[in-house]
Amino acid sequence: MTKCGHDKQVAQATQQGTQLPANTRVFVLSGASRQGKSTTLNKLADYVASQSGWSHLVGPNPPLIGPSDHKYVFENKKRGVKIGISTAGDATKQIKDGFLHFRTNGCNVCFIASKTSGISIQQIEKECYADCIIA
Repeated sequence: MTKCGHDKQVAQATQQGTQLPANTRVFVLSGASRQGKSTTLNKLADYVASQSGWSHLVGPNPPLIGPSDHKYVFENKKRGVKIGISTAGDATKQIKDGFLHFRTNGCNVCFIASKTSGISIQQIEKECYADCIIA
């Protein structure tokens, strides 16, 4: 996966309020459809929910393991961290909805699913700063 867009695009998107803050980290699980990305992210949500110090703010409680798509937010006030998880990402609309979910909830660590190429990856690049994607 390539890094995010050029400085001019970043400045434009920042003015429009469409990008996550610069200190946000985005972890992308990429792969073909029906390869277990959503299941893996649901398992991650279940794991975070089971850890002490984390509050479950958004999403099914307890998290649902399996291929269904969900959005979650967890917060650790002591550490000052909000984790956002969006298990859907095979289409552009799903990517946009996931990033809207992250921005709305003030997440600074984000996990999202995506196909390995094409418009899904391009949309993720539009949503992020150059140094925030970890694929």
